[in-house]
Amino acid sequence: MTAAVPKGKGGVNRDALPRYPDGSQWWPPGLARDASDDQLAAALRGAWGTPRWVLDLAIDVRELLGGPAATLGFGLDAGSRPGTESWEISCVRLDGSQDCYNALHARVSWANHARVSHPDVLSRVAPSVWCNFPFSDPKPWVERTIRAARDGCWVSVLAPHTTGAWWDDLEGAALATVRLRRVEFEACPGLLDATGRPAKGDRPSQQCSLVTLAPPGTPPLTAARVLVRDVHRLGRQRFVVQPGPGLWGARK
Repeated sequence: MTAAVPKGKGGVNRDALPRYPDGSQWWPPGLARDASDDQLAAALRGAWGTPRWVLDLAIDVRELLGGPAATLGFGLDAGSRPGTESWEISCVRLDGSQDCYNALHARVSWANHARVSHPDVLSRVAPSVWCNFPFSDPKPWVERTIRAARDGCWVSVLAPHTTGAWWDDLEGAALATVRLRRVEFEACPGLLDATGRPAKGDRPSQQCSLVTLAPPGTPPLTAARVLVRDVHRLGRQRFVVQPGPGLWGARK
């Protein structure tokens, strides 16, 4: 079913929403099933997929900081939906078949979920989590992210670089931060543009930062490091990994 598209606005095609491998349909976490098309469209506009180069950079930064090897990928994609690169490369996928329909409200800790991914390896290596949370509601996700780091996880977060208490909390717990000048996100299937066609990739108005949190006791990054990577459509890019306070390490 395709929603009518008012002039100058986007709409939705409910039949095109992402689906899990078993054929069941994904639905935005926390949104009522009887939500209006406008409400659904607003939720889909907050469900952008992360491009693969950002995920690869996050894994490289984690390994640079002494975290799990890049070959392990991510144990858990905490803000997952099917059809995204991050969902595909994560080892544990939270979906509608589980009681923890989305990671924000999961009763089991992210650390416990992530440890399931490589039990033979993670008995010796800390688990890792990826999180690209909805930018419209950052505070509860940041709280859960910091809790996961305190529970012994490496957590890589893509967040809008801004000001406010939640950003101060996230930045204060970070082992390292990388400013990203441009990120073109992948539009969620089912979201339509103003002409009624499937929406294409877009980017938020604010600058994004890749923030890495580490388990307590992780040695700090003592100086900025530079990573040079080839980025799709952007060419060779230089990324500066800036040291952060890493408060969990200091508080152990």
